Amino acid sequence: MSHSKLLLIAALAVSASGFAQSSKSAPNVPKAKPAITVGTPHIDLEDGDSADIPPFAKGKIDEETYLKMRDEQIAKWRGLPDLAKTPQARQNAVQHLERGENTVAQRAAFAAAMTKNSSIQTAIQPTWKELGPAPIPNGQTDPNFQPQNELPVSGRVTAIAVDPQNSSLVYVGTAQGGVYRTSNGGQSWTPLMDSARSLAIGAIAIDPKDTGTIFIGTGEANLSLDSFFGVGLYVIRGAKSGHGQLFGPYNQDGNGHDIFTGRSISSIVVDPRNHNNLLVGSSSGVSGMSGDVLPVRPTRGVYLTTNIRSANPTFTREQIPPTGSNFLVADMTVDPANPTRVVVALGNSGGVWTSTAGDPFNNTATWSLSLNVGFNQAKLALVHPGGANTTSFILTTDNSIRCTPVGGTARTVGGVMFKSVNAGQSWGLLPAASGFCGGQCFYDQAPAVDPSNPLHILVGGAAGRPTAACSARIMSASNDGGLTFQPSSDFLHADSHATVFAPSDPTIVYAGNDGGIFKSIDGGKTWGSINTLGFSATQFESLPVHPQLANFTIGGTQDNGTELRNAAGKWRRADFGDGGFSQIDSNSTTQSDTLMYHTYFNQTNNLLGYAVVYGTDNAVEGNWGFSGCGNGVPGNNGIICTDSVLFYAPVELGPGTYNPVYYATDRLYRSADFGNNNVPVSPQFQAGNPISAVGIAPQDDNVKTAGLAFNGLVFMTADGGTNWFNVTGPWGNFYIARISIDPSNKNVAYVSLDGYGTANHVWKTTNLTASANGGTTTWTAASSGLPDVPANVVRVDFRNSNYVYVGTDIGVFYSADGGNTWQPYGVGLPRVAVFDLHVVPATGAVRVGTHGRGAWEVPSLF
Repeated sequence: MSHSKLLLIAALAVSASGFAQSSKSAPNVPKAKPAITVGTPHIDLEDGDSADIPPFAKGKIDEETYLKMRDEQIAKWRGLPDLAKTPQARQNAVQHLERGENTVAQRAAFAAAMTKNSSIQTAIQPTWKELGPAPIPNGQTDPNFQPQNELPVSGRVTAIAVDPQNSSLVYVGTAQGGVYRTSNGGQSWTPLMDSARSLAIGAIAIDPKDTGTIFIGTGEANLSLDSFFGVGLYVIRGAKSGHGQLFGPYNQDGNGHDIFTGRSISSIVVDPRNHNNLLVGSSSGVSGMSGDVLPVRPTRGVYLTTNIRSANPTFTREQIPPTGSNFLVADMTVDPANPTRVVVALGNSGGVWTSTAGDPFNNTATWSLSLNVGFNQAKLALVHPGGANTTSFILTTDNSIRCTPVGGTARTVGGVMFKSVNAGQSWGLLPAASGFCGGQCFYDQAPAVDPSNPLHILVGGAAGRPTAACSARIMSASNDGGLTFQPSSDFLHADSHATVFAPSDPTIVYAGNDGGIFKSIDGGKTWGSINTLGFSATQFESLPVHPQLANFTIGGTQDNGTELRNAAGKWRRADFGDGGFSQIDSNSTTQSDTLMYHTYFNQTNNLLGYAVVYGTDNAVEGNWGFSGCGNGVPGNNGIICTDSVLFYAPVELGPGTYNPVYYATDRLYRSADFGNNNVPVSPQFQAGNPISAVGIAPQDDNVKTAGLAFNGLVFMTADGGTNWFNVTGPWGNFYIARISIDPSNKNVAYVSLDGYGTANHVWKTTNLTASANGGTTTWTAASSGLPDVPANVVRVDFRNSNYVYVGTDIGVFYSADGGNTWQPYGVGLPRVAVFDLHVVPATGAVRVGTHGRGAWEVPSLF
């Protein structure tokens, strides 16, 4: 991430010689079993490790570096640097998709395709089906508490709102899964925003005068580069039952200018006197690499609407500070005892501002700087006990101070807490909370105050050593107004983002983090997971399918390991860490003989390589072999520690029995023996410019392609790797997302491009190997009907080469004529980024892994 993201997370625990080269064979199966002898990582869970980094990686990479690397790659996939040039591109692409889904031409095309095979029993427009995991049953939570592997988890929760009269009625926002509602305290969940143009959620507020109306700010405001930007404000009316009625997005000022698209909404404050009035805080849409200073992006700040209940509400920007600078709004809240008192925390070192005269809800307020400290991110919590008691505010920031642990020496720690007991006019430091986020406070902040007791404070932060002073803590509690704090993070997942007391019953507390949604029934002393039926926010990076078992699939996920869905359709986590690319050997026939691969994170001179396991019974954490370089020490597998590598390094398979496995750094490696030995089959194409996409011809292992991450170059070999040729097409400097070679013709290939700012995200060649035979490989644009949106994956259907599919940041498109024209594929898939796509051999269905809404499948059209 571009803003530092620290978690006091232990990372790499590797034996002194890297990975132990222990012998580990596969179980007996009817056919010859592979001799897998790659090392098994040493596992150590004694410290408060993050779920992000696999435990065998403990201590060898700090969380700031780890998450910065991860987000830089995701930013490239999503084309964030290019989006700064055209912030409306995604919005335009969604409108393009919606038009395509509803045109007569598309319906006719589906009907025509159906007549070719009357045995296909499906609707004219096939409907996508959600596969889960909803939730992951055995998640990674705080390893200081057991049984940590039995708790259900999901993807990142970003916002929580609890009904003021009903502690069991809760609305939960996710990173890119939309908003869910529970009416029974978390026993089950209902999605409310599947038809919205953005499922990235930054804020939720309940109308105090009409609690069946909720306001939803799109765009995640956690300042990571996989915090998707939004499209404005939505309103759900009748939210307590059914799916409610969704209105919006609202994003216009009085002159018709879009002031929210491409940004995120961090906070929503409703005027307790008049529910027509809202204050909306906008933050950075994508942080760092997004190019916040470019003038094409909407100006951030606090925006007022006085007609939110009208058909077309408009917004006016308030001048905070009076100079009107483009500060991001980190958080904002209002004093319920005095609605003219609003407190606003501005990032980019803007400080804390309090309205001291006038009324913010009619744009007449006078604003005063009440706390002049620099920070990028901050979160506010308040309590008003009633009667003559003064409203108290709690503020957490990413400001750093010197802290002295008990019996230790002073050191700088990230994450501090301030308190105001005079309604936000002045602030005092609470030293006992220092270090709660480990320097990762732009991402991990979640304070809350008990509405019945201002002395009872909870603060969510980052993983660390919960009993150590000046240390990061997933959750800690104070019962003396912040003078002291004790850890209270049992069974919680790392990376806290939201903590909310139920207003009607403060013994009930809800917490949101990178593992989903959790609940306490004793005021935050102990916690349990309520990632239950229907809650789906998993962020897949990959999702390959089994060659014979229709239900079987595996996939790497962000923050929650590598998941496995077995032949019966049941999900479980198969390995720890932050999962990346994964693969299933095409010769597998049953669960017991399935050969699988996946990556963790990758970093030069630290961890380069991939994991391998044979059989689903062996696919459990700590039981995967590892091939590569760990702790900067070679594992005798041939991978060079100093290679440049992407955080999510590509892993592909070639044809053969068993499949050879390919691993990509800034050179391409091939292993014919399950990772025991990796042999370079390419030169180092460009030092410092790693391979982002690998394509191997399914019918000829000698034909290979490699695309680079940073300048759009593509290389090809037709002789196994002795001679490589630059076959780059005319697409320019774009990230090469995927290369797919036609399963029936090794000369036909497709390249898909991420990023924005091009009319052609898919290119095709029909003479791929020409350069190896004295000719020239040529490419033609194959994008007619595709919008300007990142094309994360392209696949050729193995049953018929005319059928091609593309997974984009907004859904799936298909071509029935070899890429000449494209149309949306199916209906019912939410507007979520598709990071992987495969055709299921057993059924012909198209299965996708989304980055925020789990796995989905649509029946075969052809």
